[in-house]
Amino acid sequence: FLLEKGITPVFPYTRPRGKKDFLRPKDFVYDEHFDCYLCPENHVLTYRTTTREGYREYKSNPKICKTCPLLAICTESRQHQKVVVRHIWKDALEVCEDIRHQSGMKERYQHRKETIERLFGTAKEYHNLRYTREKGKSKMEAKVGLTLACLNIKKLVKMMTGKTYNFTQISQYYWIIGELGKNIKKTNIKNDVCLHSESLSALFILNRKQIV
Repeated sequence: FLLEKGITPVFPYTRPRGKKDFLRPKDFVYDEHFDCYLCPENHVLTYRTTTREGYREYKSNPKICKTCPLLAICTESRQHQKVVVRHIWKDALEVCEDIRHQSGMKERYQHRKETIERLFGTAKEYHNLRYTREKGKSKMEAKVGLTLACLNIKKLVKMMTGKTYNFTQISQYYWIIGELGKNIKKTNIKNDVCLHSESLSALFILNRKQIV
């Protein structure tokens, strides 16, 4: 989704899981043309099924694995069968991993805790974004959009504290808040909402065109 929108994702590094001396997922090479995996012994793991969670399963031939010299560090399956899973969005995740190694990405990642992570934690704890009762993408877009708008309002209040504003600026802010309140039940937010704008003029993405 982020790549389609032209947004550069900056994701953290996730350490490989599993036993220390066992083969890692990176030891199995994916063949995109034949849609299969090759193990370190160059044996094929063929595609079998896709789970409800979106993982494609590739399984080895138990007859071959039974006599494999790497069996002890490959799998503990009683059927002598190795299973490798690949998420349906794995290609996009690999692009994100390449971006992580680009110059300047490490410094950008440090800003996550200063901006988006803090607001995301607030949204989960105080605005019920840990789960939802809504069904459908459009309803979720409205719910999340209103939540992010509330966070922007909270930030606006903090930024306005102790400062002097002219009548035009104050009227503009009150108009935005008023329109949001009147249209809360029929809001259809189609564009992105800025969570950490650096200026008051850019703080609200919500405008006359977005509030329907």
